[in-house]
Amino acid sequence: MSAIKELKTSSEQKNLKSDLNKKLKVSDVIYFDKGGIDGFQDWVLKRLEWTVSLSRSPIHQAERWWSQTLDHRLIGLLAVSSRYNILPRQYSQSEKDQNYVSMKTVHNLCTASHTTLQKIVADGIARGDLIPLVTNKGDKRYSIFTASDSMCKAYKNIKNWTGF
Repeated sequence: MSAIKELKTSSEQKNLKSDLNKKLKVSDVIYFDKGGIDGFQDWVLKRLEWTVSLSRSPIHQAERWWSQTLDHRLIGLLAVSSRYNILPRQYSQSEKDQNYVSMKTVHNLCTASHTTLQKIVADGIARGDLIPLVTNKGDKRYSIFTASDSMCKAYKNIKNWTGF
């Protein structure tokens, strides 16, 4: 603790901050070896191309719409995995219920407000990307859902773009 306090008050801390914000000359930067493209570099290039394609595509395209925020991505991936009946046990209500996503799970995993999450799911249903499911109790609040065929197709397209 005392070392941290000393560092905060010392002139070294001020110098450290100024070094972090200092601009470097192009010749001073050490670039990574270009001895051939390895798996990671290939992934970076594919990810770059995918991101550029997404940014240029219309918002109504499923690939772009479900990539807007981390919460959109998470809801989309949960729905697609549930459609394939592979939703991991920790994200499902029980071992028998790996074929749908519950709003309870969405609220536990996502960071947006309750209203925003409900709007994302409702918009996904209105778009036809999500399929609302009805329980035996006749719940009408879209509390459980899965992915549509078109959404699964869109995610297969994303897989092709990114090279995963």
